[in-house]
Amino acid sequence: MRTAILAALCLILVAPARAAEPPPDLAALYAISPKPGSATVPFAEEQRQGAMRLAALGFGARAGLARRSWEIGVMLERLTGPLSAIYRFGDLMLNEHGFTMLPPVLAETRQAFRLGRGQARAASARLVLRIVKPERIVSAPPHWRDYLVRSWRAPEPPAAVLFPRGGPETALWRQWLAEGWRHGTALGDDIFAADLDRLNRTFEGLVRWHRLHLAEMVSAPELTAVHAAVAGHERLLRIGETSARLGKRAAFNLDTRAWKGPGGGPR
Repeated sequence: MRTAILAALCLILVAPARAAEPPPDLAALYAISPKPGSATVPFAEEQRQGAMRLAALGFGARAGLARRSWEIGVMLERLTGPLSAIYRFGDLMLNEHGFTMLPPVLAETRQAFRLGRGQARAASARLVLRIVKPERIVSAPPHWRDYLVRSWRAPEPPAAVLFPRGGPETALWRQWLAEGWRHGTALGDDIFAADLDRLNRTFEGLVRWHRLHLAEMVSAPELTAVHAAVAGHERLLRIGETSARLGKRAAFNLDTRAWKGPGGGPR
């Protein structure tokens, strides 16, 4: 069951697109019928129900994902003010030579335990810090929308031959649509939860770098800039150009004597 649902969803997970209108809800799916003039083909009766089931599950799942993502987007629009006040990425950027750098993202693990190969050695640490994403030059600070806002194309109805012909088939069709819908909306919630977790890890990791940099526990990246009065070639001319590249990267300071703060570092 889960394999069939995921197979039906994979086609849309690779191609997000913002829909102009709200995607249909489950009641609207129940009311959808084949397009007038749709071509039908002979279909072996013994294969029909299995094909109908897969089509309904996939259609319901895609529609449920699109609808749930749209609902989440509406909720986020209502929370634009608070979210923009919380996730102020602009305050965390580094500016040098007129260029903007995104600091490295730091992660921490508390009460860590490490077991060596062969289980002959082990180590524990009160706190482990690591650089999980290096610094980089960016054209603009990130925004919470970059992480949280998603939308999906409204799904196309299945082929006309797969629609129910009334009676028991209609009941089964609606049952499969509802089942797929539940999986799709649940997937929408899971995607949003993963996106929110990624946003929080990134934002907290940037804040963590600033805090540890103030404590002299990690260095700041350096940007090397080169100024040229004129640059280019025979078909392109750039006047007053400044080019930049990352030089020395951020690195942890292992000399605890240089650390600042209570007890020489975080607790």
